[in-house]
Amino acid sequence: MANNCSNREKCGFYLNYKEHSEVIKNNWIEDFCNNAEKSESCEKKMLEESTGQPLPDHFTPTGKVLRINN
Repeated sequence: MANNCSNREKCGFYLNYKEHSEVIKNNWIEDFCNNAEKSESCEKKMLEESTGQPLPDHFTPTGKVLRINN
């Protein structure tokens, strides 16, 4: 567990989209959520920490907004 992002288990992006095809294709979970060192460069995490406000769950670690097709 120590090798994962410290926010992973409470992050709406991780919890809601970890099996989404676009997320898997872009390796966001592997690159950011499962990598404590790289998670420090997660745009979602940094913005939430700097503003003290949660971002929408579909805001990705790279700062993009995940577009959900219904």
